[in-house]
Amino acid sequence: MAQKRGSIEVSKFPAKKAKSISEEPLLDFINSCGDIPKSCREMLQAGLPHCLEVAESERHRFHFAVLDHVASLLATAEEKKRGAVNAVDKELSEIQVEKGKVAADVTAAKGEVTNKQSELHARGKKLIELRKACDGAAHALSAALERQKVFNARKVGVFTDEDNFRKFMADVWQPLKEDGVTGARRHRLVGELSAKLSELGARHLCDSMESLRTPEWCKGTFGKAAVESADVHFKKHAAKLSQVVLGLDEEEASLKASIAAAELALTEGRATLEANTKEREEMQVDKTSFEKTAAEAVKVQQGLQVRIPPALRRLTKAREDLEMFLELPALFSRLKDLTTAAPEEPTTPNKGKGGEQETEQPRNVPTPVRLRHPCEKDGVARAGSSIGSAPAGRLAREQAAREVNAAQVSLAREQQAASEVKRIDSLRREAFNSDGDWGFSVLNVSSRDIAAVQRSYRVLMAKLHPDRVQYTTTVARALDKLKEAKGMCERCLSKKFVPGVPRKLSCTTLCTEPGSRSYQLQWEAPRDTMSAPVHRFIVAVLDPVHGPLKVAILEPDFNQELGRFVTMQELGSYILAEEELRKVKNLWRQSAATVQVAAANDVGQSDWAVLQVSLGR
Repeated sequence: MAQKRGSIEVSKFPAKKAKSISEEPLLDFINSCGDIPKSCREMLQAGLPHCLEVAESERHRFHFAVLDHVASLLATAEEKKRGAVNAVDKELSEIQVEKGKVAADVTAAKGEVTNKQSELHARGKKLIELRKACDGAAHALSAALERQKVFNARKVGVFTDEDNFRKFMADVWQPLKEDGVTGARRHRLVGELSAKLSELGARHLCDSMESLRTPEWCKGTFGKAAVESADVHFKKHAAKLSQVVLGLDEEEASLKASIAAAELALTEGRATLEANTKEREEMQVDKTSFEKTAAEAVKVQQGLQVRIPPALRRLTKAREDLEMFLELPALFSRLKDLTTAAPEEPTTPNKGKGGEQETEQPRNVPTPVRLRHPCEKDGVARAGSSIGSAPAGRLAREQAAREVNAAQVSLAREQQAASEVKRIDSLRREAFNSDGDWGFSVLNVSSRDIAAVQRSYRVLMAKLHPDRVQYTTTVARALDKLKEAKGMCERCLSKKFVPGVPRKLSCTTLCTEPGSRSYQLQWEAPRDTMSAPVHRFIVAVLDPVHGPLKVAILEPDFNQELGRFVTMQELGSYILAEEELRKVKNLWRQSAATVQVAAANDVGQSDWAVLQVSLGR
């Protein structure tokens, strides 16, 4: 006899699933899919739990359609999230490539600046030598002109002596010699003759010349001899004067030649000095241009550097979102694998009325909920939708293996969660110096920054999430401590203060030659703290007229010799050079200069560390 309606094969092998894993995350995901209509989302939310209740061997095509649709949604969402990760990763790679190019430009520009600085330094030394040469030529010209002045005065004296001697010979000696005067005039002329002979160093003739006062005496033998002696002396003196005049001409020509040479050397020296000064000014302009190019490249580099942390944070968040999302496909796969068609014990047939056997309906078996497939009309399925069944023994073994695997995974999660709970409970707040230190220890961060804090918080929350482990009071207490630690870390990292004063400021003298003086300043960074970092050092000098003048701002930058970026701990020196600070004239006129160094960050600048530097004047 035909079986009763309740004794069909589906009820003989009911499909069940162990409800140890919740499908709520999948339902929430379906609800968040805005790409599909609301009615479709509601249908999938209503049908997914029932489709997962049915064993794979007993699923209707509509069950497979629902599961395939959910799998397609998961795959599409995963593709979008992977695309987001790839987009941010590509953006970060492009920033890094552009940063490398800009770094090369910065290195090249700074290399040009260094080369120009070396050329300027060498040209400055050459200018000093040229100035010294010009000063020497000017001094030689001045000395030559002074000698010419003395020569001209002496020349005037020689010509005056020559004229006076000629006048003496014509007015005094010739009249006396020719015996053409008498009386008082003769006596006067004899007196002038004696004075002239005495002036010329012929005193021995003065006495004999006194005899000329008597005209008759000149006609005697003795008188003629005296006159001839005087005449010889006067001729020698005239010849001597002629010789002196000839020597004056030669000396004058030599002086003029030396003056011309000194003037030529001075003119050439000044022209060379002017040309080199102009070239140095052009070098200074080129250096300024390269410095401007380097500064612009550094600005672009800093802009790229600023873009990197947000990109890294976006990349980290995208990867973490992808990692957390991948738990949904894994959950979906586990839920599908947990379905089984567990065989029931064969039922004892009961005889009904008339001796007919009727199969006893299993007790406490929920009636399967049947969803309407879009291909069905008026509750009639399309052809070919019959449900097959698999051997009960093989399904039971597969179900047992899956349950063992699920139990092992669950046990590993519970053990991992218990280890984290034990670690968090062991950290007593009173054992730490500050609440911030306690918070960082609870989160077990690798570095003390906002990104590391948020990353550690998400990882720990995933380990202790109630969907993954059994929710107990100890787990709840650990979750509360995680949230509290995260808040403390974020508050601690958001507080920044002005850095301390640089320590151990000292000075070493490198050169004391005026015009090229240089001194090396050295200091140590203030004790860096997490709340008061040092981003740059500021060097200033105290001008006696204008007050403090900033001469340098030292920040971490690429070092060509080291081939890397220097750190703040390495920025502890600066060379104070007169050649570079030549415009600050009042500074170098002092016997001692006041130098100041301060540390600064985004919050502000520290107080000045002050040092007196002897300038060796």
